[in-house]
Amino acid sequence: MWKKTKEEQKNLDGQVKKFSVITALLSAGALTLVAVTMGYIYIKSWTPIKEFSAKKSAGGTVLELEFSAKVPVTGYVLYGTNPLATNKKEIVGEILGKAQMEIGHVLPERSHFVNFVTQTSDGKVFETGFLKVK
Repeated sequence: MWKKTKEEQKNLDGQVKKFSVITALLSAGALTLVAVTMGYIYIKSWTPIKEFSAKKSAGGTVLELEFSAKVPVTGYVLYGTNPLATNKKEIVGEILGKAQMEIGHVLPERSHFVNFVTQTSDGKVFETGFLKVK
C-alpha cells in the first residue's frame, strides 16, 4: 500500500464526514417517518370497543350480544339477515366496561349480521363492522 499525502487524507476525511452526516440525516428521517406512520395507523385504528361477540340462544330466536368499552360510549346495534337490510336497537345508557344485551324474535334458521355503532362523549362515531352470526 502506498502512503497517502496529507491533502489526500484531508480530502478522504471530508468525504467520510459528509457521508456520516448524510447517513445520520437519512436515518433520522426514516425513523421520523416510521414513528409518524405508526402514530397515524394507531389513531385511525383506535376504537372504544375492546371486544365484541354475538351468538344465538339455544332455540335460535334470540341474539345474545356481549361487548366491552374502553371509554364511556352510547350507541346502537344494527342487525339483520343481510348487512344491507338492518334493524336498529339502541344501547340503553352509557357503557363502560363489559355489557350484554339481547335481541329477540330473530329467525332461527337464518344467519344474522350484527354491527356495533358507538359514540364517545366528544361526538366521535365508531363502527365495528358486521359480524356474522349463524
